[in-house]
Amino acid sequence: MKVAVSARNATLKLRGREEKYSGVGGRRMTQDQNGTDDHHRKPHVPKIRCQAIGEASDFMKSMSNPVRLSILCVLMEGARTVGELEKILDVHQPTLSQQIGELREAGIIAGERAAKAVVYRLADPRAGQIIGHLRLLFANPQASAIWRGAQFGETLPGEMG
Repeated sequence: MKVAVSARNATLKLRGREEKYSGVGGRRMTQDQNGTDDHHRKPHVPKIRCQAIGEASDFMKSMSNPVRLSILCVLMEGARTVGELEKILDVHQPTLSQQIGELREAGIIAGERAAKAVVYRLADPRAGQIIGHLRLLFANPQASAIWRGAQFGETLPGEMG
């Protein structure tokens, strides 16, 4: 092992690998025996080929807005008119209509005329499944704590670790 230190940088050589630490934020840069540093190496991309990845990405983008997620959460409970959604969500009608339009265009919700109003409902069951999972992960404190614990190896109070 060889160590070289200057006022702003440190270099550590160990087993053919060189690690450089810059003085700005302690950022680490490493080099292998060939002199290629991490900064110039191409990121590892898994060679998984999934034809539906673009569709899944577009589907998630169409729901990725707080108002749209709120609309979907309410529609999970049953069909609603714009007026009902406006009262429940406390969102102004123009904003609500714009977000409903985005969800309709994506095919996630559908509207049916009933007298003078349009009643909206979930049209894509995948959206309901995703909202259900989001509720489980974020709205249920116990489930959320279990998920975080599983992610980071923590145990809940009263659990044996």
